[in-house]
Amino acid sequence: MHMHLEVGLMPYLSYLNNRPYGRKWDKKGVMSTLTVEQMRMARAALGWSFEIMAEKCGVSSRTLRRIESEDGLQKATNANLRLISETLQAAGIEFIGDAGAGPGVRLWSKPDQS
Repeated sequence: MHMHLEVGLMPYLSYLNNRPYGRKWDKKGVMSTLTVEQMRMARAALGWSFEIMAEKCGVSSRTLRRIESEDGLQKATNANLRLISETLQAAGIEFIGDAGAGPGVRLWSKPDQS
């Protein structure tokens, strides 16, 4: 018996885009509507400094500061945005709303601070 498994990101993206809450993802798997405010809210909800977040996601604290600046999100690489969003989501953050309808975050569980 031969089973066919769908390989790739598209089935997962389809699942993410059809949830009642959450963010929309593009074909590269990068959040298309993440806002700087959501990044700040997520870090605050977790109690993470730039240094802690840098350690957890593998993006330098200097880059995180630049991304959280006013125009930094547009200059961020897709790879860094993916690392940041995946790290925050793994820590229990859910991104809700969109830029035009009150973007926010929801914290489902608070991780250990170690």
